[in-house]
Amino acid sequence: MTEQNDDRRECALCRSRELRRVLEGTDRRFGAPGVFQVVRCDDCGLMFQDPMPAREEVEGFCEVPRAGGKSSRLFDAHAGIVNASRARFLCAHAPAGRVLDVGCGNGDFLAQAKKRGWDVTGVELSALACEEAAARLGGNVYRGDLAELELPAGSFDAATLWHVLEHITTPHELLEELNRVLKPGGALIVEVPDCGNPVFRAFRQHYFHLDLPRHVFFYDRATLRAMIEGHGFAVDSEDAPSWYYPEGIAKSMGYLLEGEGNGKTRWRKALSLMACPFFLLVTCGYLAATRLGAHAEVARIVAIKPSENHGIR
Repeated sequence: MTEQNDDRRECALCRSRELRRVLEGTDRRFGAPGVFQVVRCDDCGLMFQDPMPAREEVEGFCEVPRAGGKSSRLFDAHAGIVNASRARFLCAHAPAGRVLDVGCGNGDFLAQAKKRGWDVTGVELSALACEEAAARLGGNVYRGDLAELELPAGSFDAATLWHVLEHITTPHELLEELNRVLKPGGALIVEVPDCGNPVFRAFRQHYFHLDLPRHVFFYDRATLRAMIEGHGFAVDSEDAPSWYYPEGIAKSMGYLLEGEGNGKTRWRKALSLMACPFFLLVTCGYLAATRLGAHAEVARIVAIKPSENHGIR
């Protein structure tokens, strides 16, 4: 599917009107009603939902009750490993000081950072997650939109966005506010799904990390870098941490085998998946490619706020 978008809306990154519909999909995870369209800018390559949902709609899509039981315990264990790795990464790129985590969830990453000597502050839209994070951290968690909180300028040594920017309908406003609250020389760490990776290109609307309708922007390394640099940050390093998101290929293949919900049971899908030569071929090829430094499923950028800030868009 590659057809021109006749509404002629602007690209949020380069302001081009050369937008082309590349796919449409449904909510494969939680079943929100509707079909959601994704367009790509022919000039810069940024992809995004069109029409763009309102922020309140995206928040509603994200407010999904968590299931308990064994799967929840496994999720928590995996999240603990991931967040410990993120905290170590933060320490490797900035001396301990004040860190702001936007979209802090239940506060697990900030708890890991606090253990390593950081003074932590979190911002979260979900009331339930905000309450849990505040209890875990002993306060310093704000509920709401960062720009509306009016935190003091130049008050943080580092800020982090762990799989948050792809949910944000107004990324320019968020990045501008992060530039304001960071100290000169402060570090910004942004991690998103990399939709320039070969797994996305292979599975398209069946790609697990597409996660419609909760994701509204779909970045690759180039568009993520351009978005960040457009707000006065200097990119210091780029990373592709693929090892802690091992489920992308398997769940994408599950979506592909499942189609649009034809009622296959879990065990039938699992057997089909394990027996599928294409799955084995794709998995081996993907692991070999990421080992050689090709695109992984996650892009991570460390950027610095210069001492003298110029060129904020």
